[in-house]
Amino acid sequence: MNLSRFIGCAMLVLLHCPTHALTLQQAQEAMLASSPDLQDAAAQWRASEADVDTASRRPAAALEWSTSKISRRAGIGSGSLYDKRVDSTAGLNWTWERGAKRKLRTTAARQLAAAAAHELQDERRNQVLRLQVTYYELKAAQEKLVLAQANQSLSEQSLQAAQRRVAAGELAPIEHHRLTVEHLQIMDVASDAELELQAAQEALALLTGIAEPQALTAQDDWPALIQPQLEHHQYATAHRPDMLAAELRLQAAHSARQMARAQRKRDLGLGIEVEREPQDISSVTWGFSFSIPLTGPNHYRGLIARADAEHDSAAIRHRQLSKEITLQLNRAARELAQANTRRQRYLEELLPAADRALQGIELAYQRGSASLTDLLDARRAWRAAEADLIDSHAMQAIALATWRAVTDISAVSPAPP
Repeated sequence: MNLSRFIGCAMLVLLHCPTHALTLQQAQEAMLASSPDLQDAAAQWRASEADVDTASRRPAAALEWSTSKISRRAGIGSGSLYDKRVDSTAGLNWTWERGAKRKLRTTAARQLAAAAAHELQDERRNQVLRLQVTYYELKAAQEKLVLAQANQSLSEQSLQAAQRRVAAGELAPIEHHRLTVEHLQIMDVASDAELELQAAQEALALLTGIAEPQALTAQDDWPALIQPQLEHHQYATAHRPDMLAAELRLQAAHSARQMARAQRKRDLGLGIEVEREPQDISSVTWGFSFSIPLTGPNHYRGLIARADAEHDSAAIRHRQLSKEITLQLNRAARELAQANTRRQRYLEELLPAADRALQGIELAYQRGSASLTDLLDARRAWRAAEADLIDSHAMQAIALATWRAVTDISAVSPAPP
């Protein structure tokens, strides 16, 4: 039987076995619903939104009540509670914030909340890339196992045919031994392919939250060849979610620095109180209070210095991320272009050449004009070409997924999860 036809039949058998076949879209939906990293990022976003509500609140007023002139010797007097001989005071105090502290505090909190929303989108972008890489690794492992099992089955047929020829005296025993060694090596390859498939299934199950990894299969075909569009590099660099988050965190650090400097504007304490003393002629009196912190000009020097340092750190991270994104874009574009070229070359040149070489050697061996060494070499070259083609498919698919991830600007206006 022709090797290509045999592998095609084996693939059909594999796809019709009891499995949990997943498309890439289905796997992505399952991952987005169950990813603990995304759930943690969403929790951080909600916490940042709560900080905005906290920061926008004015300082709460304070209600005070006190009594005095309580004597152990004379007591508090007779009669009703209203006639007791005690001095009672009730007061209400407010803090008047100066220097636009509340505005700056709220602005910084909103900027941090917006940054957390973009970081949620960026985490989603990274998780989708991780899922796509794992999905295509599973697909490659599936095809390699099919190839290995097909090679093993064909090797068993060749070994059985060699045994019959040895028994009939048509083949030397040494040739049978060589085929046996080759068959054992092919069995080892098939065993390794099974382990790789199990590892890929477990990795995808871990990402998607599916409980039965041994039943997972990748159903989608390999993606088509797509050339990267390099003219959008500058736009992607400025509008990717992680870059937007870094920009917002820099703005929040600037607001926090202004907030630290605003501490030099002293907050005022204002109060009103009412006092009742039964023995006083007026019985009830009113009063007002005013307070101001007695701090020097250097009281908040440490706080301001820390805010300056955090602003500088945010600026450094912002600049560094911009450089990293540019390098990522350039590297992803090169890798995708190279993967496209390799896959096309393997598909159009390498595998057809290996097929023709194997068919020619098979025919020559049957006619006695080629040695067993030539046949085994041709088979090894064909198997290597098939494995290289699978690897080229996987490399191109992963390179395309990486390119789409590093150029992802879909989260310019992030929505709540």
